[in-house]
Amino acid sequence: MKKKHIIFLVSGLFIIVAIIVIAILLNKKVKLPKLKVEDIERIYCDEFDDNDIQLDIEEFLGYYNQIYDIRNNKKGEGTTPASRIIIELKDGTEIGIYNSGDQFEVNFINSDGKICQYWGKQQEIANMLYHGVYGLN
Repeated sequence: MKKKHIIFLVSGLFIIVAIIVIAILLNKKVKLPKLKVEDIERIYCDEFDDNDIQLDIEEFLGYYNQIYDIRNNKKGEGTTPASRIIIELKDGTEIGIYNSGDQFEVNFINSDGKICQYWGKQQEIANMLYHGVYGLN
């Protein structure tokens, strides 16, 4: 009788630990590329036309570093964007930020050549994507 309780307890603990490990692996902290002023050639916002708005690099980085609720977008889900912010890096690569619903998509090619797509939120960046200005009065 006592042996059955011990087996039941050990099995239960094993299942709980397995669930916790799986949850941790599935919810790894997603991080965007770290950017410094000296890494960036230019940043602009446009509506997929030739009329772009040049953004101040330092001001934009202040908002970029506040992006939160970052989640994987493995399936490339979302709506067709109407506007975007492009961060052109001095090494010739780009990071794109595209409006989509109440959030935005950040995509880039990582050092392994893989396309990475993430969802994120940050009010001033969303304002720039939807209204062409950081702050709304």
